[in-house]
Amino acid sequence: MNSAIAMEILAKQTDLFVRLQRGENLPPFPAGVKGADQRLQQVGEWLWTSLGERAVSTEKPLCGDCIVATVLYDSGGHTAVIRDLVGALPRPPLALWLTMAHPSALTMKRSSVVRAGMVGKIRFFPGYKALGCARQMVAALAQLRPERLFLLHHPEDCIAVVVAAAAQAMGTKIVLLHHADRTPSAGIFLTDLSLVDLNSRCAAFTHNKLGLHSALLPLSCPDHGKRDYPFLSDGSLTTALSGSAKKVAAIASPAYPGLVTSVLLTTGGRHVHIGPLPARMIRNIRGALQQNGLDAESFVHVPKTTSLETTLRHYSVDLMINTYPRGGAKTAVESMASGVPMLWNSPDPDLDEMRLQMKYPQAPFWRNQDELKQLLQSIDREWLMQQSTAARRWYEQKHHPKLWADFFSMNQFLATVEWPDSHHLEFEAAKEVAEELRRRQSPIRRQWRSRHRFHAAEIAFEAALWTLWPPLASLLRGKPLRYRSIHVG
Repeated sequence: MNSAIAMEILAKQTDLFVRLQRGENLPPFPAGVKGADQRLQQVGEWLWTSLGERAVSTEKPLCGDCIVATVLYDSGGHTAVIRDLVGALPRPPLALWLTMAHPSALTMKRSSVVRAGMVGKIRFFPGYKALGCARQMVAALAQLRPERLFLLHHPEDCIAVVVAAAAQAMGTKIVLLHHADRTPSAGIFLTDLSLVDLNSRCAAFTHNKLGLHSALLPLSCPDHGKRDYPFLSDGSLTTALSGSAKKVAAIASPAYPGLVTSVLLTTGGRHVHIGPLPARMIRNIRGALQQNGLDAESFVHVPKTTSLETTLRHYSVDLMINTYPRGGAKTAVESMASGVPMLWNSPDPDLDEMRLQMKYPQAPFWRNQDELKQLLQSIDREWLMQQSTAARRWYEQKHHPKLWADFFSMNQFLATVEWPDSHHLEFEAAKEVAEELRRRQSPIRRQWRSRHRFHAAEIAFEAALWTLWPPLASLLRGKPLRYRSIHVG
């Protein structure tokens, strides 16, 4: 292998997984492409051997943990999972490295880095230059020599997979937290990989369909204590729904204003939406409220929050409606931890295993808005208190951070390693991170601007083909995607 071949492999496999993220013909399952992972592993092993003896610190023993991710976000569950991992490890990780191999690297903010809980230990790499980025990261790994490397990369980030393969060649143990539970992910077929699934559906698919061994570690969140504020404090029901920008893309349909209106007409209380909403959606909701004679103040929009628990407490939320129409797993866990009951939506019995997998056993669910109205009409303070106790109990049994700490402490660690006493955020360190982030984003922005214009045109052209002439669209898409090579059972 040489650099030209390695660059071609990286480019082709990255293009494959990018296209798979928007593959309409694929079921919503955590599939993988074994052939692609094998090629990426070869690139990683080649990068390791090409370093040479001078670049490898063989005298330094393998010790500590390193986390490799793609980018960070100031909302949603991905970065929160990284922070949960940081808090669960026996000792603070040595480093958090970001490949920056995603368009969202352009919009990443300092608050995103702060949210991950590792300011001062983060390093950005030039993900817009795939092979150069991978080579830099492998060289840095050769000096750091971690005992374990945790992968929380985006499903299309092939750079992270190549780096993990090189780390394996060094003797580092690779642990992949399989958080992409609806789309094909690069890296799950790496050899000698420790795969950790974060929900039961994903674990079942991994075992039964992909034929891989994985450990099930249900999602967690920090424990802020039991609910200590009353229900129905305003004399009426306060409902809430929380969703990240990605989930809102699915919410952004005419059905959501109707759902909000229906809930408020039934409860006579308030509905709080936590998370970003398009301006058009907000106008539609306001218009629907006005048409139905509802007070505009009965709908409260909280565009962003650093803590869902704090927001639920501030608005004295009595009842959560799980992210509609696509459920939010992390939101569900945080709601249970806060002792806030939740209603779940599953429009069809065939979807129950997917839609209801994260609910606590006593939580009710609805299939249509008539059922939702009946549920809301039957709610009283006693019911809310019983549901709150059940939700909190389930969190303590299945999702408490102590379970994560116990899980990640099972492996043997070198007792002679000197670990830092703390990894708290300092203001100066945060300023340095922000400056480094701006410096790194400049070349990425130049690269992605030109690519995005073409990418947007490509998507528009493809959508037009599907509308006007599906056979030609299928022919054009089917060849490069090679759906038959995707392992979905």
